[in-house]
Amino acid sequence: MYAMNPNMSLTDASKETSSMNSMLRNFLLITAVLVLLWSPSYGQAADQRESEGWTPLMYAAYDGHADRVKELIAQGANVNTKDLYHETALLKAISPVRVEDYDTFAPGASVGDPTPPIKHHLKLHPGSNNIDCIKALIAAGADLEVKDRDGLTALMESALQGYLDSVKALIDGGVNVNASARHGKTALMLAKTPEIADLLRAAGARK
Repeated sequence: MYAMNPNMSLTDASKETSSMNSMLRNFLLITAVLVLLWSPSYGQAADQRESEGWTPLMYAAYDGHADRVKELIAQGANVNTKDLYHETALLKAISPVRVEDYDTFAPGASVGDPTPPIKHHLKLHPGSNNIDCIKALIAAGADLEVKDRDGLTALMESALQGYLDSVKALIDGGVNVNASARHGKTALMLAKTPEIADLLRAAGARK
């Protein structure tokens, strides 16, 4: 226990006590930060999955929230985590336009009706070409060769959709321009525009 000097004035004693309290607070704060950083669970919240395996990083990449992508990476999110369809955040950031076709019960349908009226839906999902997210993921060590459910890499998808800036970023990141999909197609074969084809050839694409 700390013993006060009997010759010390009350003012001096108060100042010394305040200084010691400040040092203790700083020590506890630093200790708490170190415990957090060294904890095995650090980064787990950033990698929490929903039912189809999507993580917060995947959602942020798909929606084009570059600042959120960088924040999650700084928190320790794994940039190469895959969802149930083997897609990573990088593949979410480079996604094609797709149409979802599904049915629901029509308004007023009865649950007990053996043949309830059905309403048919077509939902358009816009493609994403979130270049700032793509660059952040590449800088954080994203696997550039991972393939989606159709066997396409991020480069193949970018070339197919005509995303010139994504193709440039992936080439700058060191992607294999000659990788092939399951059906044997390469990014050059899938290139949507002459500009993308020329860029791939300049990077060493042979076919």
